[in-house]
Amino acid sequence: MNHADHIHQLQQLLIRASDAYYNKNQTLITDAEYDKLFRELEELEAKSPEHISADSPTQTVGAPVHRSEQNIEHKKPMMSLSNIQTWEECEEWIEGLGRLTELPPSTEYVFEEKFDGMAIEVVYEEGQLKQASTRGDGVMGEDVTANAFFIRNLPHQLKTPFPKRIDVRGEVIVPLKDFAKLNKKRLADEEAPFANPRNLAAGSLKQNDPRITAKRPLEVFFYDLGYVEGELEAHNEAQLLEELSRMGLPVSNCTPCQQEDLSTMYDALLAQRKDLPYDIDGTVIKVNDFALRHEMGSRSRTPRWAIAWKFPAAQESTVLEDIEIQVGRSGALTPVAHVKEVYVSGVMVSRVTLHNADEIDRLNLRIGDTVIIERRGDVIPKIVEVQSAANRGKPWQRPSHCPICQTEALQKEGQVLLYCPNLSCPSRIESQIQHFASRNCLDIEGLGEKWIKIFLDNDYIKDASDLFHLKREALLELPRMAEISADNLMEAINKARSKDLWRWINALGIPQVGESTSRTLANHFQSIEDLSCASEEQLLALPDIGKEVAQSIRNFLNSEAQKKKWKNFVQGQVNPKAPEKSKEISREFVGKTFVFTGTLPTLGRQEAASLAREVGAKVSSSVSKKTDYVVTGEDAGSKLRKAESLELKIISEEDFLKLIKKK
Repeated sequence: MNHADHIHQLQQLLIRASDAYYNKNQTLITDAEYDKLFRELEELEAKSPEHISADSPTQTVGAPVHRSEQNIEHKKPMMSLSNIQTWEECEEWIEGLGRLTELPPSTEYVFEEKFDGMAIEVVYEEGQLKQASTRGDGVMGEDVTANAFFIRNLPHQLKTPFPKRIDVRGEVIVPLKDFAKLNKKRLADEEAPFANPRNLAAGSLKQNDPRITAKRPLEVFFYDLGYVEGELEAHNEAQLLEELSRMGLPVSNCTPCQQEDLSTMYDALLAQRKDLPYDIDGTVIKVNDFALRHEMGSRSRTPRWAIAWKFPAAQESTVLEDIEIQVGRSGALTPVAHVKEVYVSGVMVSRVTLHNADEIDRLNLRIGDTVIIERRGDVIPKIVEVQSAANRGKPWQRPSHCPICQTEALQKEGQVLLYCPNLSCPSRIESQIQHFASRNCLDIEGLGEKWIKIFLDNDYIKDASDLFHLKREALLELPRMAEISADNLMEAINKARSKDLWRWINALGIPQVGESTSRTLANHFQSIEDLSCASEEQLLALPDIGKEVAQSIRNFLNSEAQKKKWKNFVQGQVNPKAPEKSKEISREFVGKTFVFTGTLPTLGRQEAASLAREVGAKVSSSVSKKTDYVVTGEDAGSKLRKAESLELKIISEEDFLKLIKKK
């Protein structure tokens, strides 16, 4: 893989991870892994700025939101925070501040807890709660006003005095005691427990039905300001939080301190972490004085005057009770550890993925061992080591056959994982249908693991293509299938018939083809049939598709099993929606480079970048002689000046939309 491909691959992986985390309350990679990859991407882009794209995670905040009437634009962008892991990095950060502006010896910092919740902005006008929104992409957030009224410690009316308008920012959380109580009730009601307080807070805040939000134990703590119309007395962070508290707003704990206090305070908070009533995943350190902050300024996505100092992963000990093999949609045989249930950083853990048999050998695991469980990035549990081997069972044996269909397990050359080669393996099929119906694929609402298993067990379906032949009357014969559930499921399946082509390509589960590649393929082929007929040369001509991926696409779509399945899809009246495009325009813009700068009137940066890519153009975040178009908006800065000095073609958003014939 060349340098540019590696950068692009990192960008796409982090974009998918951010979208899952912020918009879908899902976790694709751990916080620690995200931070590590993010730093790697920053270093690579610094060395090769020509490969920085406008939608690179290093240039954006949070994750993109789809524009709709339910979205709200922040008057002042909601930024993210850079993060560090050690005291040495903290000292380096402070030294960097000293290079930006002269730091008096008595420079004061503030030390705050870093909540592990859902960022929110709440707008008060004349003291009345008027509007609430999520962070979104930092510029545009999702409207959650109706649900915000049910945050139990959020005032609907501020105490006087207050500014004419004030936009306050904070974190919505669920206290640990309430989280445990709610999960206990869900288990008693035979409902799946929530994964962790952060996901519960985010999911509750984004509910379509405020009555559900009203039943959730949400609280909020504020620590920052957005837009303010009117006067505030505060000249620093500590004063600001006192002023907000006098207005009746719940605020975060804020302790003014000197540089020499920071390390000791971090260690003390880390020791207190288990005793706190809510989840935190680190600390936030800020320069206290607002005038100094103004001198230091901000980068494109983060302020220079604040840093997040993350905690190391939380660890607990428990007993390994069993190791079972799970069979995924690709046939991979993945060992999963069953451990005695243990509470690790806000989550009850009873199952831990072991990745592969080599991992078990490396740890020398045996049933009965007392093991150390760690939640990497406070998300994904992992067995770190064996703490005690006093009650050891027999050594674990690698499977020779698939535990579900008993087919002999194979191992591909150069790979660690064993896999089941049987395409008809029930577990593979079940996992494939789960993938097919998932949010990033056809998003068939109501078709969860439970119903998929019931449909398979009762021979209603043999694979995903049979879903489009289901009849309402047959569904009603199933136990616990009410009429309204059957109607909703049939409607969701019907909608899936004509969903976007890229979703269909992703849903098919082609090996080595994920969401990003699916979008690329959908933008160049008008149907699954066209894609099936594509030659290897045609596929290799597309961006980000190498020989191995091209062969995988051809082998998968042209296999007899897939041809038979697609015929069944077609007979089920499936008609994926191809993206609108003009081949003439695509030819015109292939190889052209766009740069977007400033705040565009109607488009977000990522939305504009997507439109440019749809017509075959490239998008960059830096202006150079190779730039073909610079699209400018309000407050365009250095990029506009550089474009003018290079005499590049500078256009408005309106000109851009006319150019690509989108308006």
